Amino acid sequence: RKVEIQKLDRLLPREKEVPELLSNIESIVSASGMILSEMNLSEIPGQGEIRKINGTMKLGGNYTSFVNFLDLLEKNLRLVEVGTVDAAAQLAGGSRTLNYDVRFEISYLAEEQP
Repeated sequence: RKVEIQKLDRLLPREKEVPELLSNIESIVSASGMILSEMNLSEIPGQGEIRKINGTMKLGGNYTSFVNFLDLLEKNLRLVEVGTVDAAAQLAGGSRTLNYDVRFEISYLAEEQP
């Protein structure tokens, strides 16, 4: 069961690992062909073993790139739950772009306090 435990440990790490998380999201955005214009993270105050980080991001790109982004995000090692997606079309320089506002949550295990 060691392999299964290692997979769970990657899905739900024991620390926030914010720098690694930001790097992973940026690489997913880049690999999907999307453009990241803004990202915000905030920890949800709470108690218990499983803690959550709220996140929002603003992305630009076409629909195919966005579907690719969601697919890559789903295959990511961290557990990321997408809550809502808002999309709006924008005409810029004669070409049409879609802008997406994505809200998500990322979970991690809190260290036990003595």
